[in-house]
Amino acid sequence: MSRKKSKYEIPQHRLLRAAAQVYCQKTKRKSVARTDLEIWFKNADPRTRAEVITLAA
Repeated sequence: MSRKKSKYEIPQHRLLRAAAQVYCQKTKRKSVARTDLEIWFKNADPRTRAEVITLAA
């Protein structure tokens, strides 16, 4: 059974791309593994999360 998407839901690939962009900008790295990115995003402060979400939207 598929879940009903909300009007404001952002596709995961766009969210990941935006998160990678912000992560690389903050840490001065060129690339990042997906698992590292997911862990970083879970532990990120609300301001950083908001930055990622606005970039993805």
